[in-house]
Amino acid sequence: MTSPNNNVPTPPTPPPEPERPTYEGSRLPWWIIAWFVAFFIFGIVYHLRYALPDFQLWLTDAVGQMWK
Repeated sequence: MTSPNNNVPTPPTPPPEPERPTYEGSRLPWWIIAWFVAFFIFGIVYHLRYALPDFQLWLTDAVGQMWK
């Protein structure tokens, strides 16, 4: 008995493409992002209000009278 395709060889199938995993993580909740933004704004305000003026005073104080 003969085969239905008359013994014609089938072409080889190409190898499957490798999987490229992608990150599908979840986003941070809005309230955690709000805490980060508030902390960042507090840091900027603190530096402008306290740290930079004290640093300027420290740089201009030649004798070190600020610490007495």
